[in-house]
Amino acid sequence: MKMMILVFVLVWPICVAASDEYDNKYCKDPVELQKWATMQEKNPDDDAVAALHALWIGLCVKVEAHNITTQRANKIFEDFRWGIIESIKGQKEVPEKSPT
Repeated sequence: MKMMILVFVLVWPICVAASDEYDNKYCKDPVELQKWATMQEKNPDDDAVAALHALWIGLCVKVEAHNITTQRANKIFEDFRWGIIESIKGQKEVPEKSPT
């Protein structure tokens, strides 16, 4: 399951606004909305997926309200996403202790 998340977060496209500081087209893109729906269906109990999705929704709301720019929202999302990737990598590197 964690490997699925790692693959998901490694290949997730980065939304970059070309000219509009408050471009939220990405948030309403049917393809992206379907990707989120599929990820949630496949991982209904995964906190990392839930957290990323909640962050994505919240950032979309803030961009739409012109509270933050698209560029800033992208940075926040990417920083959080990479934090999750590093956390998953760290969990894989820690050997499990056998019961004694």
